[in-house]
Formats: sequence, structure tokens, C-alpha cells
Amino acid sequence: MKNIFLFILTIKLFVSCQQPNNSHDVEKKPILVDTIDKSNDEEKMKLQLREYIDAYYTGDADKVLDYIYPDVFEYFKMQNPGEIIDIEEAKKKLIIEPSRMMKKLSSEKQITFEFKVGEVISSANYNENKLFVVVTYVNAIIGKKEKSIRGEVIAVSNDSGLNWKFLENDPELAEGILKMKFPLEVTNSLLNKN
Repeated sequence: MKNIFLFILTIKLFVSCQQPNNSHDVEKKPILVDTIDKSNDEEKMKLQLREYIDAYYTGDADKVLDYIYPDVFEYFKMQNPGEIIDIEEAKKKLIIEPSRMMKKLSSEKQITFEFKVGEVISSANYNENKLFVVVTYVNAIIGKKEKSIRGEVIAVSNDSGLNWKFLENDPELAEGILKMKFPLEVTNSLLNKN
């Protein structure tokens, strides 16, 4: 979701150059688009990924945290020994404040946000675990202008595709996080490092 923060900043700069529009008290709902096809596992994963994205947009921090792959937190603890994570502060800075910023931009600047869950570009299986790399898009539509950013999310199911957890496919972090639980060949195959 790091890409969303960069995207919000880009949109904020873009909008600041525009003439202010009359604001409306009506909150615009994000548009969620997807490309569900193929397997039932992929369909379940994309449904849960849409729920995760919607929770992020609406600022539902508890739901967002439920969908984050738990080894992200373990990896952070390993990389920062002795550092205490203030969950409430993290919720505020990483979920609630960006959500408020998006809603404010949507209301004040007449921006429509569109979130698209794209295609699965890589997959791997390991025992009862299923892993997908899926493309995501965030589009901001301002009048006739549109700005877009593409990202990748890694979806992990530890129960044969019933429940999914997510992490950003960040080249600096994803491999280290996945190697905590999965063999190197599985991680390399998923991240196309063969």
C-alpha cells in the first residue's frame, strides 16, 4: 500500500494546481473493478482483496489489519529488535489519515477514485499454501483527466484458498518476508527470480 501513499501525494499536488471546486457534503464511494476469471481460489482471493482495499479506503483499520499477512509484523520485529510497535499510532498514520485525505480530496476537489483488481501474474503452491501475485490499479479521475498507478500485491492463503492475507510486492521486503515461511525455490518462482 506504499504506492497508495505516493499516489495520494501526487494527486494532492495535481489537484492543488486546479481551481477549487464547490465542495459537496456527499461522500463519493470508490469504484471497485476487477477481472475475476479462472479458478474458484482466484475468485475468493479477489473478493477478499476487494474487501481489503475497500476497508483501506473507508478507514476500517481493524479490517485492514485482519487482511495484512501476519509475517509482515514478524519481519518488522526481526528487523527492528527491541522496538515496540504502537498499533493505535500505526493505524492512525498508515490507514486512517490516508483514508481521510482521500475522502477529503474526493469531496473538495471532485475526485473519483477507482480501484481495480487486475490479473494474477504469478502463482505458486506449497503444501496447503497458495500464493498469487496480482496486479492492482488506483485511478484518480478529475473531470476529464485521469491519473493512474499500478502496483502488485502478494496474496497468501495458508488454508488451501479459503482465507487470504496480503502484502505489497515490495522488492526490498517481500522476498525476506516470504522466506520466513516458504522455501527459496517457492519464493523465487512466485517472484519470478528463476
